[in-house]
Amino acid sequence: NAMDLEDLGVAVLKGLIFGFSISSIACHRGLQVSRAITEVPVAVGTTVVRCIVVIISVNALLSLLWFL
Repeated sequence: NAMDLEDLGVAVLKGLIFGFSISSIACHRGLQVSRAITEVPVAVGTTVVRCIVVIISVNALLSLLWFL
């Protein structure tokens, strides 16, 4: 009873935005890796950090827009 249809819509929208952001960052960074095997762990580390920063930023922005 505490959750409205509007809240469900926002949750689904956030999930879609987060999923698209994570997948596009991972694909972009993965395609930049050359043939050297030592570049893969570096690319994974940078991808994780970038995804965390983007998710926190987008979540803060959407929360700010939602509550204003």
